Order: sequence, then structure tokens, then C-alpha cells
Amino acid sequence: MKLISNAFTLFIIVALGVMMVHGKPKQQASTDLSEDELGCLVANIYHEARREDALGQAAVAHVTLNRVRSPLYPDTICGVIWQPGQFSWTEDSRSDRRTNLDAIGKAVDIALAALRGKIKDPTGGALHFYAHDKVRPYWSSRGSRLIVGAHTFVRLVGK
Repeated sequence: MKLISNAFTLFIIVALGVMMVHGKPKQQASTDLSEDELGCLVANIYHEARREDALGQAAVAHVTLNRVRSPLYPDTICGVIWQPGQFSWTEDSRSDRRTNLDAIGKAVDIALAALRGKIKDPTGGALHFYAHDKVRPYWSSRGSRLIVGAHTFVRLVGK
């Protein structure tokens, strides 16, 4: 019994040492999310891409999840979405209510499929996108681009 206790203590010490050297681990996209986290992802898909097809919605979902995994952004879905200046719908002073039931259902399906790995990332790891008919961000020409529907997805060089 003492051997098991010593082994467990050693495991805890090693784990704490790894966390001190590498920092806290980033959240892994999984289906073990809170309802709030899933709700944030669904809201982002709905508001950013509800008029897009499944591929366009999956691309928006994956940019959100890619940011969660990146050390450059908050490590939660809600943190990524509500980070100031990141998604236009969070700052446009319009209602954030979701009223289109079909679009809500589709956003839920896409969010769950992306989280479960049933839809591969069509953006190749992009962290950014923009509505190319509405805006042209200063960084829009600095990386590889992929156009999906009304959005251009950008994987910046070195990011």
C-alpha cells in the first residue's frame, strides 16, 4: 500500500512540475463542455454564419475552436467569442436573441459535429475570417486564404 501511495505522490509531483514548466493545459474541444460553452459556440455559428451552408458554418465553428487551442486567445469558447473586438455580432448593439428555429437547430448540429470531430476543419487551422463583401481587415492579405460562402478564412503566416 505504501508503494502505491509513493507512486501516486510521485505522479502528482511530476504533473505539477510539468504544469509549472508548460503552463496550464489548453482546453481540448470535446463534448464534455458546459451548456454555457456549447451555447456560446452555437450563438457564434448562428450570428456569424446562419445564412451559410453546413461547410460555411463548420468553418466558423472551427475558427472558434482553433482559437481555444491557440495560446494567443482565451482558453474557453465563451472567452474567445466575448473577447473584445473579435466577432462583430458581440459589439453591434443589435439583439443577440436567436429567433430562427431552423437556423438554431442547424447551428447546434454543426457545433456538436465539430466538437465530436465528425466534421474536419475545412480552414486548415485558420484563426481569422471576415465577410469579404463587407470589410477588408488590414491583415487580410498576410496569409493563406480560403473563401467559403460569404467569408474569407485566413491562416496568418507564423500563427
